[in-house]
Amino acid sequence: MKSEMIGWEHAIGNYHLQEDQFLSDLVASLEFQITHCEVYRFLCARQNFSPARDLGQPDDLARVPYITSNAFKESRKIYERLLTISPDEVPYWTSSSGTTGDRSLVGRTAAEMAAYRSAYRAGFLEFAGTEAFAETLLFFPDPARTIGKGEKLRQGTIEPFGIFVGLEAGNVRESARRHYLPEWDADRQRFAVDGPALFQRLRKLDAAGKTVYLGGAPSIMESILRQHQDTAEGFSFGRRCKLQFGSGGWEAVQKELGVSKERVKPEFVHRLCDILKIGEPSSVDDSYGATETAGALMGHFSPFYGDFIFHQPPWMRVIVRNPQTLAPVTEPGGRGLLEMIMPYGAGSYAGVAILMDDVAELVRNDSCPECRRAGLSLRICGRAVEAGGASPGCGAMVGV
Repeated sequence: MKSEMIGWEHAIGNYHLQEDQFLSDLVASLEFQITHCEVYRFLCARQNFSPARDLGQPDDLARVPYITSNAFKESRKIYERLLTISPDEVPYWTSSSGTTGDRSLVGRTAAEMAAYRSAYRAGFLEFAGTEAFAETLLFFPDPARTIGKGEKLRQGTIEPFGIFVGLEAGNVRESARRHYLPEWDADRQRFAVDGPALFQRLRKLDAAGKTVYLGGAPSIMESILRQHQDTAEGFSFGRRCKLQFGSGGWEAVQKELGVSKERVKPEFVHRLCDILKIGEPSSVDDSYGATETAGALMGHFSPFYGDFIFHQPPWMRVIVRNPQTLAPVTEPGGRGLLEMIMPYGAGSYAGVAILMDDVAELVRNDSCPECRRAGLSLRICGRAVEAGGASPGCGAMVGV
């Protein structure tokens, strides 16, 4: 068994990563987890699973024992038992938003933090390109005001997962051209953006023919729509503007727009494109990730689906599992629970294979039907809901 966790620098962001290298790294990562995490060792023993023996080809990935995302919930009180290191050695406890009233907590070291930030950075840059924008306007709270200032847990601090995503959005690093826009609105009890100031900034950039990157949480970017409603002002950026979403928040947007779940994304994308005069909605991107995994998926808007098509990068694998049998879904159009397998960036906890409580739809096994990127493509269809309304655990019957 491996006594040291493998590095991630050779893999994350490497679009030429070979299948045999991925499988070799996966075996090493799983062996490390088995050695250093008693819970995962028990799980593998119960399923009679041995990475070296049972992982020889890509079709074997479905045999890897997974941890459910719900296992990291604070109420379950086992998040410390899912570590591969002592809880007192954890400097960062990344947390989910806890919108259901029960947040997830994942213990990470500096190496794990760097890995999952790198995964987001690689995805953002692939879809936005590396040519620098004149201005980067971020609809994320300023990380400098939050990181390191959260509540204490043992020797570490609890850090909101989404804050670190905001550090990687956009490809401009100079502080003079990189702006975090939201401020806390005490009356509305949420982060909001000064609409008039934002439009003044956009007006100057547009008049000067400058490029601009707009990235962040959809629930905060919705302030663009509110300001447009007040002023009816629009812009003519065209291809000079790049829109990328991150950190979720679609439920809040749906509530603000007063539309159905099926209509919220196409309505939001098309209205933003109309205001900014971005000609192709397919150029608008979204990202998907979770506190429990180091992996991140990037996707582009599809007018055909009225949704985002996400792509599997070479350094991770996704499986869509039938909610009743938990067998992999192989037919395009099939839906099931989303599993994310990421051998990199999970050295401090049992996070290599995580079964999410989100429902995904398989689009294609080998490519994207629209942008033609190689690799599996899928849609994220929302949370799985158990018949009684509770969050589903492993093997729960869900409504898709």
